[in-house]
Amino acid sequence: MKDTIIDYGTRIGKGFEFVGLYNIQFIVDKESNVYVLEVNPRSSRTVPFLSKITGVPMSQIATKCVLGESIEDQDLIQDIILKIKKESLSKHQYSHLRNYVV
Repeated sequence: MKDTIIDYGTRIGKGFEFVGLYNIQFIVDKESNVYVLEVNPRSSRTVPFLSKITGVPMSQIATKCVLGESIEDQDLIQDIILKIKKESLSKHQYSHLRNYVV
């Protein structure tokens, strides 16, 4: 499931050619199927929260991206993926569904 969320998030960002931070809301059903609920080409109030619990300075990374230095150029891809854990995702219970905000 985590790999699917990372894959979808990466493909959405590249597909829309986003530069900097963007917010995607996912939902996962009982069978672990992953669905995209919403995509916003901007940061949100979750950025400081996620930065704090993952130790990834997301605002600084995004600023460098906007100025032309890609995440690959910053050599951060593996570092970011390793630090983002299932526990660091915001969970909301909706009946039997969980909403994961990345």
